Amino acid sequence: MRPTDYAKLTVLAAIWGGSFLLMRIMAPALGPFGLASSRLLIAGIVLVTFFTARGLEIEWRRNWRQYTVIALLNAAIPFTMFGFAALYIPAGYSAVINATTPIFGVAWSALVFGERPTWMMVVGAILGLLGVGVIAGLGPVAPSWELLAGSGACLTAAVCYSAAGVYIKTHTGRLKPMAVASAAQLIAGTLLIPGMAFYHPTPALITPLVIACTITLALLCSAVGFVLYYQLLADCGPTKALSVTYVVPVFGVLWGALFLGETITPLMIGGMALVIGGTFLLVRRH
Repeated sequence: MRPTDYAKLTVLAAIWGGSFLLMRIMAPALGPFGLASSRLLIAGIVLVTFFTARGLEIEWRRNWRQYTVIALLNAAIPFTMFGFAALYIPAGYSAVINATTPIFGVAWSALVFGERPTWMMVVGAILGLLGVGVIAGLGPVAPSWELLAGSGACLTAAVCYSAAGVYIKTHTGRLKPMAVASAAQLIAGTLLIPGMAFYHPTPALITPLVIACTITLALLCSAVGFVLYYQLLADCGPTKALSVTYVVPVFGVLWGALFLGETITPLMIGGMALVIGGTFLLVRRH
């Protein structure tokens, strides 16, 4: 990897790590559906407009089925789950649990492709799940149903992300990555609008800070973040681009401590080390 690639990787990790901080601020005002829908609609409109102006053909009629599946698995469901989790658990928790995505990716690969996991992959999966258990049960937040619900929501998001990765690998070989990213976010944001009827935003809590966080989350974390990620995919390949997974939790915990005063304990650092170490063992086979 070139120095510019390392710079992009670090910036992307900082951006995506910061998304958990922003969601923590936004969730009480917008609710899970409002949070996810607003960031996706804004990002989708911006990306579709930008790439269409540059001559990118999205081919809606031909590819709407693939776009919709990816929208659900890679955006609508996980973003809503993280919005729900942001109501109950610290940003650092969500960022670390999100790093378990490759663990579930191994399970999906075994089910779909018949890939037999190596002993190193099994050890990695066990370490990662132990790390989540340490964070959820022994972190600075007292164990409660809210903590379990928030952690479960993050794990659900990780399962969806990993399933989306398998689907993208098997069903989108001929599609342009930027078209997928743009269309999926716009579709996902649209699909989530009805959800606000069940968990609607609280207007009294929508402050200028919440609005600023929403715009930042949409434009920086979703739009710019996806562009950087696909640039890394094109320049470095999927394995090296995936290494951003190791760094996102570090920034997620750091931003939460700096800006929200979230507590970092030795046990939480130990749990984070288990998750990151387990993920490294899983991906190392490549």
